[in-house]
Amino acid sequence: MDRVYKKIIMHMPIAYAKYKMIYDEEGQPYDSIIIDSNAAYAKLLHTKPEALTGKSFAETMQRSIRHSGSANDYEKIMASQGPLRFTRHHDEQNKHYQVTAFSDSENTFVTLIEDISEHIINTLKLIDANTSLIENNRKLYKDSVTDSLTRFYNHSYIRQVLREEIDLADYKNLALSIAMIDIDHFKKINDSYGHQTGDHVLSMLSDLIRTHTRRSDHIGRYGGEEFLLILPNSDSFQATLIVDRLRSAIENHRFDIDDNHLSLTVSCGIATYCGQALHQFIDEADKHLYTAKRMGRNQCICDRSV
Repeated sequence: MDRVYKKIIMHMPIAYAKYKMIYDEEGQPYDSIIIDSNAAYAKLLHTKPEALTGKSFAETMQRSIRHSGSANDYEKIMASQGPLRFTRHHDEQNKHYQVTAFSDSENTFVTLIEDISEHIINTLKLIDANTSLIENNRKLYKDSVTDSLTRFYNHSYIRQVLREEIDLADYKNLALSIAMIDIDHFKKINDSYGHQTGDHVLSMLSDLIRTHTRRSDHIGRYGGEEFLLILPNSDSFQATLIVDRLRSAIENHRFDIDDNHLSLTVSCGIATYCGQALHQFIDEADKHLYTAKRMGRNQCICDRSV
């Protein structure tokens, strides 16, 4: 080996060792012995370079870093056209290593072992940072489309969801209905008990609506005390059953806030999609809602009811 090259290898921070194959009587490799190594390799094994010469691969290298040391492993190294690379984790030291092994001649091979623990740690930190960034962005996006009080979609986003459901209904020829739901005489609650109590009522009502709707349904706070409910795969009959069950649950629920025991009713207008534009679809549900209000409140009106 060239003296300059030898000097570089002996002083480089990557652990270097050259091994000579040991063959059995049938000419099969079964072990190898160190014929050359540098200080970094000796440091890895907690010894001195001169103490390693003549030692076998199996007795010097920790099993957590080396391959199994079988004849098959040696054959892979000697037969490979290029270097074999793999990573290993030393459990006791909690160290990560990249190991490179390649054939140097017919009877010798070289191993290079690099401590990549810092790289692994930095990579994991970067992954954690990216995960945190993704989660923060997800939260920011969710906040941007969600009403903070009810945790339903806000006005603009529920309309976007409805556009998507209309496109899906058109493409797959699916039933689709919506319901506009408005709290009856909600102004009286705000006037009598204050807006803070009114907000509590809206929050509790939102939980009640979630409980009595399907996971596939979409809910948005359309106005102050008005909600838009999107009911995929539902014709007017199915939609009426779902919405009237919700209306009844609200009517029979007691809203306990501080010392106040309040009751609510809602009026509901239902419309079923049959090719109309989005604004016409919502207008139909709105029209049926006002019909329900006009007819005495606390009821559901849909296409087939008027």
